[in-house]
Amino acid sequence: MSFAAVTAPYVPTYASRESYVTVSDFLAAPTGTDTTQLIPGASVAANRAALAGVIQRASSMADNYCQQVLAATLDRQVAPPDGWRVQNRGGRAVIQVPVDYTPIVQITGVSLGWDPSSVTALTDSTGIWPGRKVVTIPVTGVINPPAGGVGSPLQSYGWSGRAFGWVDYVNGYANALLASPCAAGATSIVLSDVLGLAPGLPVTIYDGSATEQVQVSASYVPGSSPVTLAGPTVYAHTPDSNGITVSALPPAVRQAVISLTSSLVKRRGGESISMAAIHDEPSRTEMGEPGTTADEELAYMLLEPFRRVR
Repeated sequence: MSFAAVTAPYVPTYASRESYVTVSDFLAAPTGTDTTQLIPGASVAANRAALAGVIQRASSMADNYCQQVLAATLDRQVAPPDGWRVQNRGGRAVIQVPVDYTPIVQITGVSLGWDPSSVTALTDSTGIWPGRKVVTIPVTGVINPPAGGVGSPLQSYGWSGRAFGWVDYVNGYANALLASPCAAGATSIVLSDVLGLAPGLPVTIYDGSATEQVQVSASYVPGSSPVTLAGPTVYAHTPDSNGITVSALPPAVRQAVISLTSSLVKRRGGESISMAAIHDEPSRTEMGEPGTTADEELAYMLLEPFRRVR
């Protein structure tokens, strides 16, 4: 029998990522950055397309700095070689699974067993508690204890020793584009990606002067489309070629991406000497237009709270 390729669960979700801000979002921000000559002599449309590419790179830079994808993704946390330690918590046998990527939004699947070769998918999510960084999973009566486990202090709770398996979970912030127009008073919206959307989640429709915050309906079924809302939209929204972002990303992350985009635009291979004041000595050398380094420093300061802690 030939070996069958196993695809990691995150592969399709990584490919579906959208930039964290649109061209319209950047142009509306008070950056003072000239984007009309990204391609000298080219049309407005060509320069807007070039700007979209710069924004995409800036979004990737934000992910790299944070050492995790900030947009929502589906990932799998696999038990270490020696398994997860089973603990007695208030008379219950549980395991606590620290995940690599945060914040946790949903637990989509759990498979457990007493041995790596005998892992079974759980069919009941009762008692599973997702924290921001740790998932608590009860194992009493869920997985059968191995033979020879007599005498363990946890045996009376139905389990002892170590547990093996994996946890599939959605993490990060929902971030998508509005996929079709919606009228004022709409109670549902269609998005390019629904990963990371959960019942009751507030998201913002970034549409210039018509920007508004809406809330996902409490009855929304994760993964379904269209996305039902808790209340009607105030404004009508019609996506143009630049797109309209619908996102749960913190505003600080969006501002960081705008600053990184501004920095990339300003880096045109030139070199300048920066002075704090006209009578001061040169304080530093900047590659690109003045302000490039300051834009990067602001971006990384804003992203610092979102960095992954290993």
